[in-house]
Amino acid sequence: MESRRTLVSLRWGDQDPYGHVNNVAIVRLLEEARVRGIWDASDGILPPLDCTEATRVLVSQIEIRYRTVLDYGPDPVEVELEVKRIGGGSFAIGYRITTRDSAGIERSHAEATTTMVFVDLAGSVIRISSAQRAYLRSWMPESS
Repeated sequence: MESRRTLVSLRWGDQDPYGHVNNVAIVRLLEEARVRGIWDASDGILPPLDCTEATRVLVSQIEIRYRTVLDYGPDPVEVELEVKRIGGGSFAIGYRITTRDSAGIERSHAEATTTMVFVDLAGSVIRISSAQRAYLRSWMPESS
């Protein structure tokens, strides 16, 4: 499967005094895209990543490479998502935040990776189930 894209609206409070989207707000955009994308159940099917009372999925690492300033504006940004890696108890999600100008030219503002881990209530890493692994594989590019 190819990467998937989701639109995320900017909030007035995302901007800094210079009218740029603040770096902390970029992390919120990634979170919003991840929740809307990978955990979306709008089709009525709950992904197998949904946790039980005994498990959680947590962000263990975030890496962001800022490419160009993201100016605050009324149009949503586009976030491209894909699963980059699946391990025993963790997986990595890759992101690319882009906008399009009035001529339709795409501009890349940031690339990021979050490493997510499955943990039990004691905080110990637990293994990814076969159903979860299959679901995550569906988010990987065809070449992976």
